[in-house]
Formats: sequence, C-alpha cells, structure tokens
Amino acid sequence: MATLQWQTLDTAGSWPQEARAKDFLSGFIALEGEASGTEAAWVRPLRFTREQIRALSSVAAWHPALYRAQALSTAGICVEVVTSATRVGVEVARESGSARVGDEMADASEDGFSVDVDARHVEGVLDVHGEGLLVIDLSDEEGAKERLVRLWLPVFSPCRVRGLFATADVAPAPARKSLLVLGGSVAQGQNAHDPGLGWAQSLRREADLEVVNQGLLSQVFQPSALSPLAGRIDPDLVWVAYGGAYRHEECYAGAVERDARAALGVLRRLWRDRPTWIQTPTHHDEGERPSMAKSCWREFPGILERISERWPQFELVDGEDLLDADPSLMDDADHPNAAGHAQMAKRITRVLAGKPPITEREREDRALPSFLRARGGMAAPTARAASPEAKDLEAAQVFEEEALAEAAEVAPIAEPEVEAEDEALARSSTGVAEEAIEQEMEPEPEDDAVSSAAATAVLDARAIRRALKADAPSRGTARVREVDIDAVLALFAEGPLDSVPMEQIVARGLGKMSYASEGFATVDLPDGTRYFWGTDVIEAKRAMARQTRPSLAVVLSPELEGVLRRTFSTNEASMPYTLVVYEGTDPLPVEAELDIRTLAPSWASVIRKAYSFPEGASAAEIAHLLAKGQILGGFDLDNQLVGFIGEHPDGALGMLEVFPRARRRGFGSALLAAKANEHLAKGWTPFSQVMAANDASLALHEALGFEVVKTRQIYIPMEG
Repeated sequence: MATLQWQTLDTAGSWPQEARAKDFLSGFIALEGEASGTEAAWVRPLRFTREQIRALSSVAAWHPALYRAQALSTAGICVEVVTSATRVGVEVARESGSARVGDEMADASEDGFSVDVDARHVEGVLDVHGEGLLVIDLSDEEGAKERLVRLWLPVFSPCRVRGLFATADVAPAPARKSLLVLGGSVAQGQNAHDPGLGWAQSLRREADLEVVNQGLLSQVFQPSALSPLAGRIDPDLVWVAYGGAYRHEECYAGAVERDARAALGVLRRLWRDRPTWIQTPTHHDEGERPSMAKSCWREFPGILERISERWPQFELVDGEDLLDADPSLMDDADHPNAAGHAQMAKRITRVLAGKPPITEREREDRALPSFLRARGGMAAPTARAASPEAKDLEAAQVFEEEALAEAAEVAPIAEPEVEAEDEALARSSTGVAEEAIEQEMEPEPEDDAVSSAAATAVLDARAIRRALKADAPSRGTARVREVDIDAVLALFAEGPLDSVPMEQIVARGLGKMSYASEGFATVDLPDGTRYFWGTDVIEAKRAMARQTRPSLAVVLSPELEGVLRRTFSTNEASMPYTLVVYEGTDPLPVEAELDIRTLAPSWASVIRKAYSFPEGASAAEIAHLLAKGQILGGFDLDNQLVGFIGEHPDGALGMLEVFPRARRRGFGSALLAAKANEHLAKGWTPFSQVMAANDASLALHEALGFEVVKTRQIYIPMEG
C-alpha cells in the first residue's frame, strides 16, 4: 500500500530523476509564477482564469469575497506521473489562511493531500502547510510495473508546486478526453473528506477523463464568469451542476431564469458542438435545514427543463437520479459524504457513456420519485381561479418588488429634478408600492393618454412588462413542431448573418417561432410584430396563407417581400434598414474618458426629451427600460450626462443619443461598445438595425468591428 510522507526541503537529498512539477500538472487552466528557461520554479496552478476571478469578485456576484478565495483553490488539480519508481517526491507549498468554507475553517480531511495509484484511491489524507517535499512511497506496491501515480492538491486552499523527483524515469499521463465541470460546493468536493474523492475528481478514475473542476462554493449561474473561457479551454464534454445555492438565498424565478438562460447561452456560443449535460439539484434534507422562505428553489428544475428543451445541444439530467435519498449517503442536509460522491461519480459515468444513470430495478426501488419521472411533483396545490382584479394586483406587486430590487442595485448619482408631469412616471419605476397598487386596480386608460396622465404611464409600463413575460401568442400555424424549431436554430447557429435577429429573439426568450422549416421561418413578438426569414419562396407562400395578419412585418430576406405583400394585401411603404452584427467574443474597447453606468428611473423625462427619434420609444417603454436597468448613461469628467443608449423589444442595440455639445469626442463609440459588452457577457450576439441614410451610425458600428450584412432588410407597417 502506498504511503504519503512529508519532508522539509533541506532534507530532501538527491534523486536519480528530477523534473519540473508543472509539466505533470492536470486539471488547471492557467499557471502563475512561471520562470523562463528549464530551471524549476514555484508555480501556482489556477482552475479559473484571472478574468473569471475578476468577474467572480465583482459586485454582481452573490458572495464575491468567498468566490475570490475559493477560485484560487486547487480543487480537482493534481500531479500525474507514469513511472515504475518506488518513490516519487513533489515540492509543494500549501498557502495558509485561505482554507475557509464560508465562515468556518475547512475540515483538514477535505483540504490536505492524497494519492491515487492507477485506478485505486489510497486511503489517508496528509494535512500539512507551508513549503515541503511530499514523498509517495510505492515500495509496498506489488510488482515493478509502470503505474499512474496521482497526487491530489487541496480542495479549499491555493497551492504552489516546484520540482518533481523520482527513483526511476517519469512520463506524463496519456492524453484523454476532457470534461469541464461547472457547479457549486458539491461539485467542488465539499464533505467528501478527501481531495481526491469528490465526484468530479472521481471521474478521472471512473471514466478516465481529464477534468477541469470549476465547482465553487455557493456559486449560481453567473454569465460574466463564463465568458472569459473563450479561447482558454476546449473541452470535449461539459457538465453543469448549479442549483443548490439557490435554496439558501432570496431569489426570484424570473431573474434566475434570465441568468440561467444567459449563462447557458454563453456555453452554447463557446462550444456549439460539445455535448453538454445540465443537472438539476441533488437530494437534500428539507427537514434538517429548511430552505429560505423567499427562495425559488422549487421552480429551478422547471427552469432548467425549459432551457434544455430549447437547445438540443443540452441534455437534462435529474439530480435525484444521481444521488439516492438515503441518509447513509449524506454528510449534512445538502452535501453527500464520500459514499454519496462515489455513487454520483458512477452514475454520471453511465450518463456520459449514453446510458441512463440508474437501472429500471433501481428506479423501482427508489423511495422518492424524480421530477423527470413525475412531472408536476413540485407543483403547487390547485387553487381557485383568481379574479382579474386579483391577477392585476399580483402583477403590480411583482412589478414593484422587482423594481425595488433593481433600483437598490443602482449607485446613487446626481439625478435631474423631475418635472411635475413626469413625477408619477419616475415614482412608479422606483417602486412606491401602495400608490401603484391602488392605481393598478383602476381601469387601464387608452394608449393615446400616455403623455397626459401620470397614472397611465404607470399602468402601461406594467402592461408591457406582463406582455413581455407572457408567452407570445401563436399567430402562425396551429402548432410548431419542436424538431423543426431545433433544425432551424441549428441552421441559424452555422450562419447566415441575416437570420441573427430571429435567432436572438428565440434564444433570449423574447418571442416564439410561429412557423419553422429550414426553407422558411417566422417569429412573433408579444406586440404582434412578426419576423420573416427564408430562402424557399414556394414554402413561404404556402405558410403565409395559413397565418394571421401581423401588426408589423420585419422582412429579413428581400425575396419574401413580394409574397408578403400579395398575401396580406398591403401597399404600405417599406422602411429599409441595414443589419449590423458583432461576431466576435472579445469585449469591445471603451476608450473615451466617460463614466458609463446604468441610469436610474428618475432620468425618464430627460431621456424622453433628448431622444431625437421619439417614435422609436414611447414614454411607457422608456419607463420600462429604465426599471429593467437597460439604459446606460455616459457622464463626463464634470459628472454631466452627455448621452445614453438602450435596446429595442427584439433585443437590438438602439436609442443611441449623444447630446450636441458632447459630439465628436468618441462618446458614441464608448456607449455602443459598453452596451454591446453587456450583451456579450450574457452570451448574446450584439446586433443593430441601422435605418437607411444613417451613414454616421453605420460608420460607427463598422469602426468597432461590426459586420455589415449586405442583405436588404425592411419594416412594413401592416395596421392598415
């Protein structure tokens, strides 16, 4: 049986074979502290890039200090050597003071060093700090054959390595398929009581995979922390296991779904052809540790189910099929023990091989049903139908709660005085609950009264919000097959650029496909706008004949204009525009000396008066955008607002405005770049629709690297 021993560096002595330990590291993304030449130097392996660590430490993160500390830890990183040596030594330096799990010190058994020999894990963890030589004694192992020896580094602490020594020749481990693991504390390895026994680490032995473990204590879907992976790692497989942390935090299902959709959109953009498994949370003991009352954990599996159904690249895995609801497998209310981690590793290995995680016999013996086997098992009890008044009141309360939460995240700035006629508009966006609820109970006024009645703006903003959150009405054929939608989205993913607006509308959940074939497709927005794209005119003619009339037609393929006009009998003048798309993944440079930040709702009157194209956004739409934090403002060195930018209902960048006194100073480029970077961080493709004759805007986009789509695209009003 192999043993692990500790020696001080000054007693290491001489060894027949010496090498650099960094050449045998596995499970890392980057190295810090490398020296030039062949001489061994202390290096710190990182499982997150420095850009990821900055994102994890940002104010957008739930627990930035905890994330930063744990992102530096070496969970899942190991030194792997193929050798026939009887002794192998590795110089290590475990950094002290960082081995913390939340507010408590980590268990030493989870944060020391341990060893594998071939596919067998050696019992025992060595808990040591500081610089020294870890010696793996293999003299008691049977035979003199070559073995794969693996030294696991700490789960919760950072660690550096330098030299590697052996009594015989050493070689790196053979290449194999790679797996990227994204998840929370269970994925990181908490409560496995050994740095080599977490389920992600165990997959090296079970599935013979190269694993990069980006599990992180208390982590949730954070899109900005995934974008920096572009170009830094190219995994063969991806496993996503977030969810447990939502149980202990106040969260809203709508916000969580947006974050999950954005984060998974980043993965889809980075690795479209890589199999990706999305795991729902594993078993927990609600009685031992109850969930926070305002948590949305019950809705979380359904959120993942909806997202995975949208994109065929993703396969949903029921977390309860991976870990039985057996107290003997649990170390606490949320985390499996070593036996539980082992069970998860075996079942995940089955899934990766294309098999079900458990056999039918095991399924029959299960004490608890999984949410995939019993759809609706988490559904709330059936209630009496709510009255229209009650539904309106509930919608108002949801709007005010979310607006309050969003407004609280905006840093205080010197805001303009609000004119009397705009006072109710601003107050509605910042969340005056009692007054808003009272107004919501009144009948909604006509649309043309928006500018004359403050209460109208309040109600219209809420109506827009409800409409955007609701499912888009089906305006096309009675039913669109999911297989056809998948085929169209797969086609869009490979090109062509003229389809980007339609792809992004569907990907971001802003609208729904009402017709889908690889030769012709349509997408409807909740306000009655329909997008048309296609290359098959005959298919388009047949499909349009079965569709209702849209309120506004957006034609992405010029060959469809004639068919559309004949089908819907319209002579309305078309409004041509040019589509521009940013195809890169790297953030755009924001070079101007401009402080760009999210505008608070009280800027509504300023935005409305300054916007030079008022037909493009009504007062209610501006209020909605501000409440959602979707308008950025640029402030000069005197803290004066000099311009702003927003976005349109279809997700296009727009509303770019730079005040006359501040033009020709690069502020427009800075604002456009900042807004595009917001979309990139969410995994979206930034695009704009530049109206004809707006050559200045076109030049601005081109200068920033946007691709001009040559296909002529048009708007056709259909109300008449």
